[in-house]
Amino acid sequence: MTLETLFLFDFTREGFFDLDFVLDMNVKNFKLVLEITEDEQIATHSAVKHIKSLKSKGFLFAIDDFGVGYSNLSQLKTLNCDYLKIDRSFVMDMEDNSIRSSLIPYIVSIAEGLNVDLIAEGVENIDQCNELKGLTIGFGQGGVFGKPQSVDALAKSVRGTQ
Repeated sequence: MTLETLFLFDFTREGFFDLDFVLDMNVKNFKLVLEITEDEQIATHSAVKHIKSLKSKGFLFAIDDFGVGYSNLSQLKTLNCDYLKIDRSFVMDMEDNSIRSSLIPYIVSIAEGLNVDLIAEGVENIDQCNELKGLTIGFGQGGVFGKPQSVDALAKSVRGTQ
């Protein structure tokens, strides 16, 4: 799975959603997930229309930085996303047993209620990874899994593991 971030203004740019050129990347073992940031209210009719169109072509969607932005439950239902990305600030606070990190089980419940998968951001060590697995969070992103890399480096890495 690879992630590409979208911002609210992207939904207003003419021709932005003509992503047919990357459809051949959207294959069985490699899925392109488009991230939508929570920086602004995005459940507009136009945004929902574009998301439905892209989903019909096989693209998946993730709501980025869940828990620190503008999301509300009705917006999440309207957008019909595939993943919620737990903001790294929740994961970083796990080792301190902070109030913020104690909210993670509630985020898991929300995701279960919406029937979406979770991705934890900022997973930097094996202890965090194991605790998140215990909370049934299926995906992680962060230094424990590898450093960010270019598309070319990722393609080379994927080819090397096949």
